[in-house]
Amino acid sequence: MYRLNEAFIDDLSGFVLSHLNASNDECKRVWLMTTPSRFFILGTLADRSKDYTVGEDIGAERTSSKSSVRHNSQSVSFLVKKGQKGSISIKPECAAFVKVYPTFKEQSEYVLWVDGDEGMPDLKKDPGFAEYWLRKECEFPTFTSSIDRSEDIYELDFSSVEADILAHNNYYNKKGFERSWLDSEEKYNANLAELIGDMREISFEWKGALETSREKFDADHDIVSIRFENQTIESDKFETTLFNCRFVAKLNGVTLVPFSHTYEYEDIEYTENPSLRRLRRYVTLDYIKRDVMLDGSFLSCLLRT
Repeated sequence: MYRLNEAFIDDLSGFVLSHLNASNDECKRVWLMTTPSRFFILGTLADRSKDYTVGEDIGAERTSSKSSVRHNSQSVSFLVKKGQKGSISIKPECAAFVKVYPTFKEQSEYVLWVDGDEGMPDLKKDPGFAEYWLRKECEFPTFTSSIDRSEDIYELDFSSVEADILAHNNYYNKKGFERSWLDSEEKYNANLAELIGDMREISFEWKGALETSREKFDADHDIVSIRFENQTIESDKFETTLFNCRFVAKLNGVTLVPFSHTYEYEDIEYTENPSLRRLRRYVTLDYIKRDVMLDGSFLSCLLRT
């Protein structure tokens, strides 16, 4: 019975978390009454307008100026001995959302909802288009950086994602729906095609980067940091937030040195020795497999030694 309960809890938590970070299959195409960045709250990186960090350094001297769920970066740091050589191979992934025009079926169901008792009276006169959002997966090549360098930056290339969006030519950027379009599917599709043909092209200028850095921690150790940042400029033309951001980092010939934190609680002294220091993200370490993991539901990172 215990294992059944545990499995149920795991399934339930996975279901909830996957809907909060937009990774669930049901989130591939979703109808929202708001923007995805206001709906999906886990694993998101906001645009540059939400950069709340201060200081020039990426490592120990870079701190958060205030608490917010809408930061534009995540980072993980670890200690190495002075003189440690090696490299880090990092493969980042994330997702972006694009607003698209609804299908005939989707728009028909939306208008029925607006006209129903549970709909919104203010929309009955002019319901407009249902706000559907399409999730686009963004994958990037593996980036390898030597930990001997004080800083290394790898810019993420979103051009293939942007080209795919423009090729399908169904992204939303012009109003004009009329109820008479729903007289038939053929009429709706014809009017929608005409509307799309007249609209201007949007530039989806997502920008991101991976940064690695190394700096002095104490007399015997250096601190190495990996940072995933959304560098997109704020815009009201498209959704600038990146979703379910994560990366896998393989440590090539690098040995981690645990941090040491000592504190007192109720006059008792405690010492903790975590192998990772993270900023705004949940971290776990599997000592048997020698894997370091940031949970994918919270913006994941997997480090393999």
